[in-house]
Amino acid sequence: MRRATLTAITLAVLVAGGGYLAGRFAPPRYSPLAPLDVRDDVVPLVTAVKLARARTDLDYCRRALATSAFKATPVAEISSKQCVLHDVERIAADRSPAFNAGFIATCPLAVDLALFVDHVVQLAAQRDMHSDVARIDQLGTFACRPIVGEGPTAELSQHASANAIDIAGFTFADGEKAMVAADWQGDDAKARFLHDVHDGACGIFPVVLSPDFNAAHRNHFHFDLSGFHFGR
Repeated sequence: MRRATLTAITLAVLVAGGGYLAGRFAPPRYSPLAPLDVRDDVVPLVTAVKLARARTDLDYCRRALATSAFKATPVAEISSKQCVLHDVERIAADRSPAFNAGFIATCPLAVDLALFVDHVVQLAAQRDMHSDVARIDQLGTFACRPIVGEGPTAELSQHASANAIDIAGFTFADGEKAMVAADWQGDDAKARFLHDVHDGACGIFPVVLSPDFNAAHRNHFHFDLSGFHFGR
C-alpha cells in the first residue's frame, strides 16, 4: 500500500512537471503560459486558457488586444442611464475589415471579437464566398437595458456592461452581402457562410445566439461573455 501510494505521488509529480516544462518551452501558441497573441492560430484548449485569463486580468487582456488589428482606446469611465462602466475600450470603425460604426466593449469582448474576425469570419469567407470580408455590420454593444425576448424581466442584459455584441451581417470585398435576416434560412453560399460563422463563434464566445434561438434574434447574431456556455 505504501509503495503504491509512493508510486502514485511520483507519477503525479512527473505529470505535473512534464506539463509545466511543456508549457514553459513549447512554441508560444501551444503554451498556456505564454501571452495571448491574437495573430496566432487558435489552439482550442490553449487558447481557451488564455481567454479565461484575459477575462480576469485587465493588463494581460490589453496586451493581447494590442496584438490585434483593432484600433482600441482605453476609456476610464462611461455611463448610460444607471449603468456606469470602468476600464473599457473604444473600438474604432476603420480597420480591416471595417465596422459600420465604432463601439464600446470590455477588453475581453474585444479580444474575443478580434479572434473571431481573424480566425473564423475571414476563413469562412474565403472558403464559402471566395472573398474576404470588407465590412461587419454590428447593431451595438453598450445599452443599459434588461434582457429582451424572454418575457418581462428586470435582469440586465450583458449589453448593459458592454460585454455583448450583436452582428447583423457582412459585406465582402466583391460587393456581395450576407445578412442574417435575409440569408440565414437559405441553402446557398451565403447561408453556408453564416452557419459556419455561427459554429465557429461557439468555439470562442461563451454565449452565441442566432435566429434559431428566438424571434428577438431573427435579424442578428448575439455574442456575449456571460458565465455559462450556450449556443443556438
